[in-house]
Amino acid sequence: MASKKNEKLKLEIAKELGLLEKVQKEGWKSLSAKETGRIGGLMAKRKNWDKGSECTAILPMFMIFLQKT
Repeated sequence: MASKKNEKLKLEIAKELGLLEKVQKEGWKSLSAKETGRIGGLMAKRKNWDKGSECTAILPMFMIFLQKT
């Protein structure tokens, strides 16, 4: 079972990727492997970033920027 912190992060990333509504309506199982992988990859990046940096407030904006380029 995912911790509350992990679940919150997962939902936050799903929202940023435009997948939150789909998850809320159809559940996590409705996501494709690609969508699930993107969420998991971003979760891992953020967890690693949190361990090594105190500048975590800029990460969500930076990740959105990277997705648009």
